[in-house]
Amino acid sequence: MKRTKPIEKPRPKVGDFVARDVRGWCIWRMTGPGYWDTEFVGSACATQEGAEKLAALMNAARELAERSHILRTDTMYRGTDPRHWALHCIMSAVGKAIDGPQPEMFHEYLQRRDRERCEACKPTPIACEAA
Repeated sequence: MKRTKPIEKPRPKVGDFVARDVRGWCIWRMTGPGYWDTEFVGSACATQEGAEKLAALMNAARELAERSHILRTDTMYRGTDPRHWALHCIMSAVGKAIDGPQPEMFHEYLQRRDRERCEACKPTPIACEAA
């Protein structure tokens, strides 16, 4: 009688999200090749299955964001990065899939980013001491 080999999961690579049981199921990002070469990313999940599914979702979203050109090669707003528009599409799709909150509008994000950039460029006033 032939025995079937157990199915082995592929080893996580650096940058992958994994589920670990450390005082409850949590999400960790691999920072090196070793088992403990990780950084904490997400808080406790109720079950192992939930943590593994959340880690798989995060890995899929990261991979899709890295290959954003398969989603969008142009942008809705002139002079902006198509990658940012693709990231907005990913966040919006996840929000719609779970009937959850939608991310801020892409145009509002660009306006806020430009405001912050302008505020950072303003020179700081020089304080003069009265003699």
